[in-house]
Amino acid sequence: KVSALLGGVSGAFGVHLIQFVCSLYEYKQIDKFRGLGIIDILPNRRDEESYKRIIKNATRIVQVMGTSCTRFIDDFANSRNRDHLLLDALNKNQALKVQFLVPTDEYMDLRSKAGFEADPTQKSHLVKTFGDRIEMRRFEFQARHSMVRVDENLIVGPVFQEIESRDSPAVHVNTNSVFAEKYITYFEWV
Repeated sequence: KVSALLGGVSGAFGVHLIQFVCSLYEYKQIDKFRGLGIIDILPNRRDEESYKRIIKNATRIVQVMGTSCTRFIDDFANSRNRDHLLLDALNKNQALKVQFLVPTDEYMDLRSKAGFEADPTQKSHLVKTFGDRIEMRRFEFQARHSMVRVDENLIVGPVFQEIESRDSPAVHVNTNSVFAEKYITYFEWV
């Protein structure tokens, strides 16, 4: 009976040791991602809830860069829509500044250009209402990244010319990370 008991205990110990080693590897991977400031990985950018959670708490800065920024403006800064969280945040926090970066017309694809030109009153209303707290600048090359920064949160993903940007993956990171630092520097350079 003792040999059977020892055999069972040693077998169980071996299985637990293997599980522990595997778990240790997983914990190291998770720690590596946390070290990069990664909060979440989004399979696509259709999940408005991820954006809503960070926009409603905006206090200092919102920076948006993309192929036209029209979806962001329509989803979060359109007073005619049910959710206009960016407008609410701007009204609540007088120090909040919003910066948009979009390509000039010749570097926009047809769909982005049509969306950008579809409702010019919406953009002018933002500037008229909030003055110099809203800034819209254009750059003279194709957008390579879609980027939304809200205070300490950054959601960034690639822009593929053949794929609708909302169907592309994105990474949500903390702006105090090395990963985010390059994107923020790039945004400011542009």
